[in-house]
Amino acid sequence: MRFLFFSERHGVAIMRSFSRSLPLIRFALIFISACCISPVSADESDAVFNLAQRFYRDSLYNLALEQYEKYLDIKKRAPENDPVAYYRIAVCYYRMENPSQASPAFEKFIKLFPSDDNIMDAMFYAGITRKATGDYKKASDWFYGVWSRFVGSVRAREALYQAAVSAEKDKNIDRAVELYDIFFRRFPEHKQAGNVALSLARMLMENKELSKAEDILIRAEKRRSSDKTFPSRLYYYRAVLARTMQNTKKAAEYFAAMQKKHAGFFPEFEQGYKEYIVLLADQKKYAPTLPLYEKLAHYYESQSIQYPDGFFLSYAEAS
Repeated sequence: MRFLFFSERHGVAIMRSFSRSLPLIRFALIFISACCISPVSADESDAVFNLAQRFYRDSLYNLALEQYEKYLDIKKRAPENDPVAYYRIAVCYYRMENPSQASPAFEKFIKLFPSDDNIMDAMFYAGITRKATGDYKKASDWFYGVWSRFVGSVRAREALYQAAVSAEKDKNIDRAVELYDIFFRRFPEHKQAGNVALSLARMLMENKELSKAEDILIRAEKRRSSDKTFPSRLYYYRAVLARTMQNTKKAAEYFAAMQKKHAGFFPEFEQGYKEYIVLLADQKKYAPTLPLYEKLAHYYESQSIQYPDGFFLSYAEAS
C-alpha cells in the first residue's frame, strides 16, 4: 500500500511539474519549427525542380510538366529557377502537341520575363502555336514581333515568312503583300523565296496590280530553286497573268511550258491543267487536250481523289 501511495503522490507531482513546464516546451517547439521551415522548403523546391529537369532532358514531357507545376506551387522556392520552369512548361505543352495550352503558356512567360535569354524562341513558338489553333492574326503579330525585334537572325527571317503566311491565312491581303514584298526584296536567295514570289504575284493579280505581278514573276524566273516543281508553278502563274492581260497567245505558250516542265504534282496542278484545257478548247484545239486529260486522270488516281462530275464526258468529247 505504501508503494502505491508513494507512486500516486509522485505521479501527481510529476504531472504538476509537466503542466508548469508546458508553455516553455510549446515555445521551444514553435522556435525549432520556425527555424526549420525555410531550409526544408528550399530543399524541397530544389529537389522538385531538379526532378523536372531530369524528366525534361529525358523527353518525358508529361512528367516534367507535372514537376515544373509542382515547383511553382511551392511558396518557399528559389526564384532564380522560375524563368526556366515557366518556359519549359510551355515547351512541354508544345512537345506534347497541345497548342491550345502551349500558346498561353508561352505568352505568360513572355509577359513575366521579357528580357530572358529564351524570349526570341518563346515569341516564335507563341506564333507557331497560335497558328496551329487557327488564330492567324495573333500568330502573324507574334511572328512580326520576332522579325522587328531580332532583325539579322536566322530565326527572324523565318518569322517574317511565317508572319506573311499567317496574314494571308487571316485574309489580310494588304498586310500579306507588304510582308511578302519585304521578304522577297531582302532575301531573294532564301529557300522560301520562290514560294513567296508566287504567292505575292497571285495576290497582286487579285488586287489588279498586274505590272507589279509581272515584275515579281520575271525576277523569280532568274533565281535558282531546288524545288523541281517550281518551274511548272512559275509558268502557270505567268500563263494566268498573260490570260488576265488578254494575251491568249502568250498564255498558251506558258501553259505549254508548264506541261513540258512537269516534274511531279504541284499545288496548282489540277487548276493549271483544267485552265489549259479550257484555253485549248476555246481555240478549237481538241487533240492537244488528250494528254492533259490523261495526266489529270493519273493525278486523281494517284491522289485517291474522286473524279469531278463531267470529267469522262469531256474526255470523250475531246477524243
